[in-house]
Amino acid sequence: MPDLPHSNPKQFIQGSPVLHVVDVLATASYYRDKLGFHWDFGDENYAVVWRDNAAVHFTRGSETPSGVHLYSLGSRC
Repeated sequence: MPDLPHSNPKQFIQGSPVLHVVDVLATASYYRDKLGFHWDFGDENYAVVWRDNAAVHFTRGSETPSGVHLYSLGSRC
């Protein structure tokens, strides 16, 4: 089990997937209503849902979205 977060500037705090989806609001609603996530930020272009200590980000994609990238939270080294 990793150590709890602390003030070490070289510590990597969190990485979260950013999923490309057709409908951000519908996807965030599904994660909240059906999968038990908390939704605390978002609009039709970008949203973030949380469950426990994990976040999933959604960004609006094309008609056939593909791809994922990683949002990382941490201090600069």
